[in-house]
Amino acid sequence: LAQEFKEWNPEKHLYGKIELFTFSNTLKVEIFSKLRMAFEKRSVRIPISRSVREDLHSINRVTTASGGVTYRAPHSADGHADRCTALALALRARQEKPSCGPIFLFPHLDNRVNTSLFQ
Repeated sequence: LAQEFKEWNPEKHLYGKIELFTFSNTLKVEIFSKLRMAFEKRSVRIPISRSVREDLHSINRVTTASGGVTYRAPHSADGHADRCTALALALRARQEKPSCGPIFLFPHLDNRVNTSLFQ
């Protein structure tokens, strides 16, 4: 998939910005730590969606044998904490451009009206 995007020119994309990166341990620590801090500061609302909440609770902070920190989530039929990762990445993108407005999360399993997650 990344090979396809390397040939794609993001400068010509009319609907936003795409950033290609590898999910390294450094990136995981950055995005999930900031997501937790955003919840603790109450700058992110806890969504009504059960599927999103389950994804948020499935991420575990793990100390490695060498003393480092990483984040892990179990694989399930519903994914691999995909919604939590999407929210963490959206928060990261919003920090780069704070004027972008509210960020909405639309879980595919819920039929409820979604409210803004960011105040």
